[in-house]
Amino acid sequence: MVAPITLTFTNATVTLSRVGDMVTAVVSYAAAAPSGFQALPVAFQPTAGDLTFVSTGNYSAPGTITMQVSVVVGDAGIGLGGYNSPPTVAGSFTARWLADPATSDTPAGAATTLTFSDGSTVTLSRVGNVVTAAAVPGTNPNTVLVTLPLPIMFSPSGNLAAYEFKTAGTYGEPGNWFITVMETPAFGSALGVSVGAGSAGPWAPFTVQWLADASTAPPSTDDDELAEFYVHSVLVETFLGTNGYGEDTFAPAVAVGGFLDDTRHLVRSQTAEQVVSEGQFYTRPENGALFPADSRVTVDGVTSRVIRTNTNTSGNLDLPDHAVISLT
Repeated sequence: MVAPITLTFTNATVTLSRVGDMVTAVVSYAAAAPSGFQALPVAFQPTAGDLTFVSTGNYSAPGTITMQVSVVVGDAGIGLGGYNSPPTVAGSFTARWLADPATSDTPAGAATTLTFSDGSTVTLSRVGNVVTAAAVPGTNPNTVLVTLPLPIMFSPSGNLAAYEFKTAGTYGEPGNWFITVMETPAFGSALGVSVGAGSAGPWAPFTVQWLADASTAPPSTDDDELAEFYVHSVLVETFLGTNGYGEDTFAPAVAVGGFLDDTRHLVRSQTAEQVVSEGQFYTRPENGALFPADSRVTVDGVTSRVIRTNTNTSGNLDLPDHAVISLT
């Protein structure tokens, strides 16, 4: 995991974090015109050229905030600015992109290709918790109705009935086609992937990504002696600080694997006070940066706050390295 960083612009900040190859950018801005351009660290550069993210879906709306992530040979950066008029109230929005594989800190798992009856293929791969599905249409995707089994390591996080990804635009757009990822365990249905077309061809290849369930991670190939104990998964919303209105702000939730001990312990807080911790979460040491004090951690629908995180590394002693997160 790459340590989070915060870029400070005029009247705004952009906090960047990365888990696996998924970059999350949380843009927080004041009720004034944000502006500026700053270099983008290599670890957070996207896989492809210029990307633009907006705070609302309408460029012409008063107070719309735009963030442009630019990658040019020898010059990568983030530009931030307002459109039409400055915002009248403070706010925030989140953007995500896939990092350049050349800067990856996580090895890719083996790819799996699903082939449908008309020759359409969906090739699935996973880096960290990010699943990439590269779809190539066959001769007639609008006749492909079958759902092929989805290996559990590619299952999305959460328990939604289905995820649907489209190439672009509306269903009636020429050449539009889509992937549907089914995940309905509550109804006893198996995981599956289907492809289809919303209109007449031609159909161009396209790629989509989603966040995988951390508990379905492929078996570790490293020498982490505690890996076999990491059988649980939590959702963490990293605490980013307090905005101008005194409200706590958090990064979007990400799934993290580890071991949850729900016994009560007496621990010391960040201010050295003795407090009761209702549970401890053990995970890889590189995940510790996701859990600063006051972050929110959700397990089985119950949300706790982080009291303190201890990252225990042994250096040359070669003892089992891990992070311990104490929860309220």
